[in-house]
Amino acid sequence: MTGRLVEWPPVYGLGTSFIHRTRLIVWLIVCVALSGCANVETAGPAETTRGWYQAIAALDLVRVKSLTCAADNTAIDEALAPSGGVSRDVDLSGLRPRVDIDLSGLSFVENGSTADRAVVRVTGSLSGQQVAQDVHLVNQDGAWRVCTSGN
Repeated sequence: MTGRLVEWPPVYGLGTSFIHRTRLIVWLIVCVALSGCANVETAGPAETTRGWYQAIAALDLVRVKSLTCAADNTAIDEALAPSGGVSRDVDLSGLRPRVDIDLSGLSFVENGSTADRAVVRVTGSLSGQQVAQDVHLVNQDGAWRVCTSGN
């Protein structure tokens, strides 16, 4: 013998792979247990409005639509239908260097809300222009969405 440990009787499936599977199962159980402890909150009206402005500045039309109410999404789809509409395949990266929108001078303050509607006051400087605008939001499917149509 060359000093190699030989298991006898041979036990198939209980070697290293058994230990790895056991560790994986324990790890998955821990992850599932910890995910149940997470405090999952949706963004509030002010955070949603900021994200909506950021998506517009980044020319991320898919994200803009995800932060927009159903009624406004219908209007967006109708307006963009002649050009093929909004999809993940639309590549606006060539326009990004030409579009420089500075949002750092804006503040987003919730200015009243109920369980299903909110108004966020956007003030400050947007790329050098003074802004004072109320943005209306609705709570749809448990998340705040910008809704200019008032629905």
